[in-house]
Amino acid sequence: MSIRNRLEAHAAACREAIQRGEARPRLLGVLRHLRYTDLTGADLSVADLRGADLCDAELCRADLSRADLSRADLSGAYLGGADLSGADLTGADLTGSYLGHAHLSGINLTGARGTDGIPREPSPGLAVAVLRQITEHPESWRQEAWHSDCGTVHCCAGWAVVLAGDSGREAEARLGTGSAARLLLGGEGHPFGADDRESVIPWLQARAAEEARQ
Repeated sequence: MSIRNRLEAHAAACREAIQRGEARPRLLGVLRHLRYTDLTGADLSVADLRGADLCDAELCRADLSRADLSRADLSGAYLGGADLSGADLTGADLTGSYLGHAHLSGINLTGARGTDGIPREPSPGLAVAVLRQITEHPESWRQEAWHSDCGTVHCCAGWAVVLAGDSGREAEARLGTGSAARLLLGGEGHPFGADDRESVIPWLQARAAEEARQ
């Protein structure tokens, strides 16, 4: 059985254990030999990957949602488009990893290294600021692209990173516009698509109201 198949089988066993209310099984030995491994698109959701050596691994579009990656070495790993939502990255090393367009909502980065440019908390008041911008200046809002060539017209996500200032620019450089805006705005179900224009204002209003209650 290939390393990829072993890891995916392990992840499936972990999901079944969680459903039964049991502890996730450990996968020993192989976790120390995953450096440079190609796991493009692998389904590793909920897997127990504590302490895994994934240095320079190819994890493009991999599903790592709710995986335990605490103390894992992900330095130099390619995680473009990967789903890391809800993953535990406590003490992990993300130095030099590529996280463009990765899904990072709900991740735990306590004690993690190499997290420059990854917002730890939503930016307070950002939903209100974006809402005000696009309602008071509708000519500056288009959903078809993150940013216009002239730099004065943006979509919802584009305005989020612009109005977040330095933290927005750093997050966009590390994560890409959409992933950065999701973390900066917080919440779920972000209406960032070209066809989501009618959903943007209601979503921002709801997110602003949610922030006001917190």
